Amino acid sequence: MVALDNPTRSMPISCRTLSFLLLSLLTVSFSPHLHAEDEEDINPRFVRIQQQTVPLTIINTGPEELKVSGSIAPGSASLLAIKLAQNPGIRRLRLQSGGGLLSEAMKMVDLVRQYKLDTLVDSSCSSACTMIFAAGDDRLLVKGAELGFHHPLSADLNPDPATDIATRAQMHAAGIPDRILDQTYQTPFDTLWIPSETLLRRSGMVTSLLNPTDKLAQPAPIVFNEEVQRLLDKDPMVQIIRQTLPKLYATRVAAMQEMSATPQSIRPVYQEIGRLINDGIDQLIPYMPDSDVLDYAQILLNMAKDQQQVMGGYCPMFGIYAPEKRYNGDDYPREKWLNQAVRHLQTKPQLAGVRARLQLDSIIDQLDAKGTISRRKMFAGNAPADAQEAALRCQNMQSLYEQIMTYQEPERHTLVRALILNY
Repeated sequence: MVALDNPTRSMPISCRTLSFLLLSLLTVSFSPHLHAEDEEDINPRFVRIQQQTVPLTIINTGPEELKVSGSIAPGSASLLAIKLAQNPGIRRLRLQSGGGLLSEAMKMVDLVRQYKLDTLVDSSCSSACTMIFAAGDDRLLVKGAELGFHHPLSADLNPDPATDIATRAQMHAAGIPDRILDQTYQTPFDTLWIPSETLLRRSGMVTSLLNPTDKLAQPAPIVFNEEVQRLLDKDPMVQIIRQTLPKLYATRVAAMQEMSATPQSIRPVYQEIGRLINDGIDQLIPYMPDSDVLDYAQILLNMAKDQQQVMGGYCPMFGIYAPEKRYNGDDYPREKWLNQAVRHLQTKPQLAGVRARLQLDSIIDQLDAKGTISRRKMFAGNAPADAQEAALRCQNMQSLYEQIMTYQEPERHTLVRALILNY
């Protein structure tokens, strides 16, 4: 997240202050049943977690490299300056950040140039972080890693042309090419544009692409207590799952600890956090009263509709992703719902059962026969060919949700549970 300095605040503007930011990668309010495994790392909640204000950490990963991870906030440049002064042999920064303050990033840009450092990204570097990356002498991107861009935030959340001219000049001075900036300023601030590796190379943003097997591409080890535990402690939805489903939480944390014991990027840990929340909600749905389940279905439906507007027809909520864009909004509606719903948990589960699943399949067939939806398009295993096909798939899922919501109780409650858990 790029945020301009606000004299009345000392920290970057949080996504949560934006009332219309609707999402969760990552994540992850999307249905895990509708996308291929290789798409799990681009869910909305993954992006959102990156956007949270996580204190910047700078650690030595070798005699010539520092790993910089977390949010770019007041004092980040001073911390980097101290680390560079203490380690005169440093030649490279390994970046992993969702962004932060533009002015602070510019100070870090100056340090990269002063010390003639190379920059490397093996996982993700978004928003203000890309300015630091662009300042590197040699700018290395591991294949599969991502650079994310979006229109910068202003202090009053209402950028004007004069502000755009000033911020663009700063980003260009940092080294971001005009070809990248043109699309950046067309991308809403609650969305991330992820350029292709080909475009990054041709524009000059990236000087070298590394294969994941290259020695230099091997990611630095995750410091579990310093990085992962902060994310777990900071995320409200994770904390709810921790309190209500301690066994599930313990199992997933053990998996994260195992991941962090070997050198790799933090991306798999973000994925595991998303799975923890998804699976937690799935396990809690049977114990929730009907009213809470219906509220959740409505939240999913509303989010998907809003995503389509922001994403040009795509709806990550239902696993239908834009090829070069990530929705980057907040998960607050779902977080608020979960916080209330766990207070109403019942002692005995209400299971949808096989009969409800069969009835749901029958309803889908009936709607398909009427032309209301297309079963073939809804459950096509491949990614949409274009935005038009994506919009059709999203609309099909929305129509199914809307149709089920018209049924009378108690049938509606059972069908909604089956829909959420199976589709």
